[in-house]
Amino acid sequence: MLIHDPRNLEFVFKNEGIFTKGDFVKGRSWFLFGNGIINADGDLWKTQRKAGLSFLNTANLRVLTDIALPQYLLQSVKELRSKRNDEIVDLQHVFHDITTKLMGKMAYNVSYRQAPFRTTIH
Repeated sequence: MLIHDPRNLEFVFKNEGIFTKGDFVKGRSWFLFGNGIINADGDLWKTQRKAGLSFLNTANLRVLTDIALPQYLLQSVKELRSKRNDEIVDLQHVFHDITTKLMGKMAYNVSYRQAPFRTTIH
């Protein structure tokens, strides 16, 4: 089913907890989202939404986008620049590291020491 009327789309977003995603959607997005809010239904969705609203507010997002994200990106760029030209860097690891830092800061207000990027020398 496709929803393209803005009023209907707004209703779905405000009441997503009453809709189920179904096996078709969950089966195709499981490896990316697992039991996260994107795949959650019913009470699990409501619980995750409530938890998310507590830290997804304007002030927290502003700190993340204005302070934390630039800092984490700068750290990653510095480490990438320190690599030799013959080293291959796993960018998936780089993006995962940045995402983990942001989520740790946003959800738990904690920072962690960055693991070195995995490289392969040729």
